[in-house]
Amino acid sequence: MLIRHGESLNNVIANGLRPRIMQPFANFNIKEFEAIWLQKRVDDPPLTTTGEAQAELVAESVADRINRTHHECKAQVWLF
Repeated sequence: MLIRHGESLNNVIANGLRPRIMQPFANFNIKEFEAIWLQKRVDDPPLTTTGEAQAELVAESVADRINRTHHECKAQVWLF
């Protein structure tokens, strides 16, 4: 099973730009949003503190479900 990840730095960058294009009558188009986002994003973004907490919660939940379903094994989930 592969679970992608939680919030990353790129998510924070995009979320910071969204209010600018969501405002009524904003003079800001999607091409400008994309250009700014591409300029600020990074190729291998780190998880934020929130993203790390999200990943840990998912890992614990998955391990718990596996262990409840398959009593004979003790699942361990690694974050990397």
